[in-house]
Amino acid sequence: MSRLRAETSDDPVGTTQGADQRRADQAPSTRRLELVVLAAVVLVAAGLYGTVSLLSRPGPLADLTHYKYWAWLVTVHGLHAAYSGTYPETYAIYPPVTLLPYRLAGEAYRAAIDPTFALERALQSHALTVLLRLAALGFHLLVGMLVFGVARRLATFRTALVALAAYLVNPGVVFDVAQWGQPDPIFGLFVAGALAAVAWPLTDAAPPGFVGLPSRRVLISMALGGAAIALAALAKPQAWVYLPLIGLLVLRRGGLVGALAAAAAGGAAGLLVALPYLLHGTLRELLGLPHAITSVMPNVSANAHNLWWLVTQGAARWYLDQEIVVAPLSYRLVAFGLVGACAGLALLRAWREPTLGGVFVAGAYTALAFFMGMTQIHENHMYVVFPLLAVAAAQDRRLWPLYGVLALTWCANMALHDFDLAEQYVAPLLPWPLEQAQWINALVNSVVFALWTLWLLADTIHSWLRPRLRAARLPAATQP
Repeated sequence: MSRLRAETSDDPVGTTQGADQRRADQAPSTRRLELVVLAAVVLVAAGLYGTVSLLSRPGPLADLTHYKYWAWLVTVHGLHAAYSGTYPETYAIYPPVTLLPYRLAGEAYRAAIDPTFALERALQSHALTVLLRLAALGFHLLVGMLVFGVARRLATFRTALVALAAYLVNPGVVFDVAQWGQPDPIFGLFVAGALAAVAWPLTDAAPPGFVGLPSRRVLISMALGGAAIALAALAKPQAWVYLPLIGLLVLRRGGLVGALAAAAAGGAAGLLVALPYLLHGTLRELLGLPHAITSVMPNVSANAHNLWWLVTQGAARWYLDQEIVVAPLSYRLVAFGLVGACAGLALLRAWREPTLGGVFVAGAYTALAFFMGMTQIHENHMYVVFPLLAVAAAQDRRLWPLYGVLALTWCANMALHDFDLAEQYVAPLLPWPLEQAQWINALVNSVVFALWTLWLLADTIHSWLRPRLRAARLPAATQP
């Protein structure tokens, strides 16, 4: 990770300013060619996802059945009615930002297929399945463009294009978005956007001190970061794990005034999302959503191949996370401690050198730590690791093997638990029983996570000790 030290957020004269100068010096023909190549990569990826979305028909046990219920609910009864019924048919356990694309898909279905939006017909409709998948695909492509934009700030066009392609054709993302229709890219867009905003190199980004007045551009960046992380939290509750990293980076770069700007922007974004609930008197139901989410499938592991799956040999799915694991601690409390410690390690590394690449490394590691250590985690929850890690790998190529291994194990995690594929198609191809393959996959994830933790720990210790070592060597070097 030493390459990350070439760029500093407080002195962007190095890597990022040089990249800006190189882009300015490019011939118009070269820029046009790059745009053509970029558009071609995006169109090929969109075609791949669109083909899978059209041809694959999920069974009735797939999550897409729930999404159809919720699309019908928010389209026919309105967003404000999403949390007034009974789970899973008339109570959605996704926050409001995630439900907005479902409303758009529902309106498209009502306009093109069935103006009455009859529920039974909708549940059997493959057209609605495709529309819900396309809603996730739209955000997936937006995340891809954000990955390319941030990576291009750090590296050459070719390297940024590799990062984009690695994210777009990641087999796990294809499975997650095109097959399962999971809305993870909505959450991922705002998490990646928040990290980019608070770490973006600016020529006038010298820290103002805790009570100093930052520049206008820094204030705008901090406000964008605050709004983005608020929208991420209103898309999926997992956003809480990024709050310490983003909050302290805002304080470091923008001081108290920057933190106030971020808080104000986040509050404004939250108020805008909550407006339908305020107008219809259902705000109380919205505020009860976090408790409802924690009460749905409160298992130690909801089929995620993480540390809990490994140590219980797959039995974690049958344990409740409030059961005692080591008296008097429950699985949930131990998980909070483990994830908190790992998030703290990532924060220490990012705080020491808050570069754009370094912040995305910290964010990707935090995302993996959340997947590996937290309870109630599902197979698809590793998603947000990949857009963040693709950006980080554009800066430090040593991270690409890590990306490749995790992409394969994540795809395997979903395939080994897919209701339609696992027993009928995947199991006959395996040299081991399905349960043993699941445990092996969890073992690989755990080894990768342990190695990355040790690497990051060593790098963090070195980054904090390096100034002292330099200071100690300086007097010795000046002695005759």
